[in-house]
Amino acid sequence: MYFLHLILLSFTAVAAATEASWSYTDCGNSIISVESLELSPAIPVPGEQLEVRVTGRARERIEEGATADVSVKLGFIKLLEKSFDVCAVARTAELGVACPTEPGLSQTLVQTVTLPKEIPKAKLNIQVRGSANEASLICLDLKLDFTGGSGNIFRSPF
Repeated sequence: MYFLHLILLSFTAVAAATEASWSYTDCGNSIISVESLELSPAIPVPGEQLEVRVTGRARERIEEGATADVSVKLGFIKLLEKSFDVCAVARTAELGVACPTEPGLSQTLVQTVTLPKEIPKAKLNIQVRGSANEASLICLDLKLDFTGGSGNIFRSPF
């Protein structure tokens, strides 16, 4: 389940705020199904550590050539877009999994990251899409709300 590391990376790119709420949806009938995703602390703090715990299962064997795209948007504005070679991530991420990986086993990956101090108080949407041999590898949508809760349009963004 080395691919789940990409989900962890997506949180590293955006998860830094004084208060945050979030949710995720496994949006497809993909090779990888995400069974759970947890953050600790539940409300990320800028400049501090965040533990991300992802549990998932591969329904089919995942081999060389699998790719993933991560996109972070603020409304319609794309803040970040990155493509990954899934097996290359598996080899460099020290996750304890190999590529190719066999189907069926539920695996949990845990990574602790230090969050950046700078991020806008905004609602962000993250899309993780992957493919392997022209099949959907993963489809995951994450919503992160770093506005601090009120949603008041007169609230300062700083």
